[in-house]
Amino acid sequence: MKIRVLLASAAVSILPLAANAGEEDRLSGDDIVLEVGAGVAYKPKYEGASRYIFSPQPLFKLHFLRLPNGYEIGGGSDQGFGFRPAFAYRGKRQAGDAPILTGLGTVSSAFEFGAAVSYRWDYLKGFVELRRGFGGHEGWVGETGVDVILDPTPRLAISVGPRATFASSDYMQTYFGITAAQSAASGLPTTTVGGGFKTVGIEGELRYKLTDKVTAITGAKWERLIGDAASSPIITGGGNKDQFTVRLGLTYKFGAKLY
Repeated sequence: MKIRVLLASAAVSILPLAANAGEEDRLSGDDIVLEVGAGVAYKPKYEGASRYIFSPQPLFKLHFLRLPNGYEIGGGSDQGFGFRPAFAYRGKRQAGDAPILTGLGTVSSAFEFGAAVSYRWDYLKGFVELRRGFGGHEGWVGETGVDVILDPTPRLAISVGPRATFASSDYMQTYFGITAAQSAASGLPTTTVGGGFKTVGIEGELRYKLTDKVTAITGAKWERLIGDAASSPIITGGGNKDQFTVRLGLTYKFGAKLY
């Protein structure tokens, strides 16, 4: 299999870029502190699929950055408001991925870029994230949630909480709608899907520091399609409203001087 085909079918998971990641990072003397690694996820072939696949997952997290003008990102208390960039990747969806997709054509892979705002108070943290798609779709996608964050030991961190995702009509029509031409080719009814909430669910993550620099990460997520997305013939005719993801990975933390 060609490398580009593998990458197109893989879901790239990018760890949240922390706006507040610890005083020790700011005091390290480095201008940038990063956490990079790799993992694997077992997840649906495409959103709403019944078929599951293993996908490689690059992992990345920015802990601290000192800019030339002296401005610093990260390196403080994790309490209060936070801001971070947000990224996502969606693999190509092809007619051959499932019988229900026959006649619907190909949806190219898409990259999503945006930002997230969060607020943490003690052991509770809420966030809202919004991303704009480029490539396979040109719509907007968002996610919101609240986590309970626990640190049973200095090396172990656990977070878990509810999630909800929403999307614009452009996104929803791309992945759950059926045009007149697609209807004629597939035999499925013409379907127009509006924007709004598309999933609700729950997500949990466990991070364990094997050393000061190496961290093992495991996570699980359940989502259920709702509203227009759930009632699309693409889902009712051969998909699954319930979507599960399990992931494992290892990361390495390091710093460097830039100036």
